[in-house]
Amino acid sequence: MTKEERHAQWREIIEGQRTSGMTIAAYCRENQIPTTSFYTIRRRLKEREAVTGGFLELKTARLVPPASSGIHLRFGNNLYV
Repeated sequence: MTKEERHAQWREIIEGQRTSGMTIAAYCRENQIPTTSFYTIRRRLKEREAVTGGFLELKTARLVPPASSGIHLRFGNNLYV
């Protein structure tokens, strides 16, 4: 199973719990999922989606004379100038 397939499987589990109306503990108990794994993977997926999901609109001002835009983007620990 690839990493993306595992992520998709866990997203289905997390969505299943959310729509079940059950508490996380009850859902995990019923589906034989360690609650620590549920919380850990849910947090990691949220962090991953926060970094990779969505769009960011960048607008630059006119610089006279032309110079660096001064825009710096940080994704996780990576900095792009």
